[in-house]
Amino acid sequence: MTDDIESYKDWAIDNVGDWTMADLDHDVTYYINKDLGEYDNASSPKAFQVCNANTLGIDIWDEGKPHSGNKMLMAMAGVKYVNNDWLISPRLNGDEQTISFFARSFTLENQQPERMRVLYSTTDTDPANFTKIHAADYIELSGEWTEFRYVVPQGARYFAVNCVSDSGFAMFVDDLSFNDLTVPQLKLKEYEVYRNGALLGKTSATEITDPEVVDGTVYTVRAIFDKTESDLSESITYDESAVGEMTADAIRVATTKGEIIVIGAEGKRVAAASADGRMLLNAVAESNRVSIPATAGVYVVTVNGKSVKTIVR
Repeated sequence: MTDDIESYKDWAIDNVGDWTMADLDHDVTYYINKDLGEYDNASSPKAFQVCNANTLGIDIWDEGKPHSGNKMLMAMAGVKYVNNDWLISPRLNGDEQTISFFARSFTLENQQPERMRVLYSTTDTDPANFTKIHAADYIELSGEWTEFRYVVPQGARYFAVNCVSDSGFAMFVDDLSFNDLTVPQLKLKEYEVYRNGALLGKTSATEITDPEVVDGTVYTVRAIFDKTESDLSESITYDESAVGEMTADAIRVATTKGEIIVIGAEGKRVAAASADGRMLLNAVAESNRVSIPATAGVYVVTVNGKSVKTIVR
């Protein structure tokens, strides 16, 4: 579903549908424009506010038009403190999903761009229980409407947009898309495995054996759910030169781009080292499949004292 903000009361700062607003800076805020007169909650301490400048009898600044319709959500700068304003989503349906929204800065001359963080929670709406999705401390917003898309994991109950601007003016958010409780959870039925573009087989397991594999074979996978199906995965190409038999115990070593894969070594010690002796892994395998990230180069993989040389391309 996509929430375009149009159904909410103008200038509201709480009771905005099923959204949760959390104002953690507790600061009074600037007006949109001091010459426009009063509007509800103009300088009240707040997190995000439903902004509809048309109600003030003006055509809002070109820089501040909503992404769609007449309304958007706005986090105004605090008078004294750095913003710490939270917009927390309605309850999600619990599936891994891609959430998206549009955001932008409205900054005045000599002011800093708006800053935001995007987070998710697997528990409740307490900001202390949210985990940041992106690697950077924060994201700076440009003065143009920009779509942001993030994957939240299975079990996520809420996502949040957190305005953390320092010396900005106003941050705008509009047209937020996500799967809430009105969207049923998907149930995984099986996987379709394709070889060179043709269906090889279907399985509910996370592995499949191809007795007819040859050098250069390309594999892709599609997940089939009860109500839909995924796109095809990125392809993996079988490289005969990168596969080695370890022992009679059917232990195999293979490589794909950026990865060494050891199959059949559960309960056995696995070590992987580069040609210059740098150790990538030295541990007892806890599962049947061990994945070892590796850059391009030559490596020696050892399982229970028996070694094979392999190449990551």
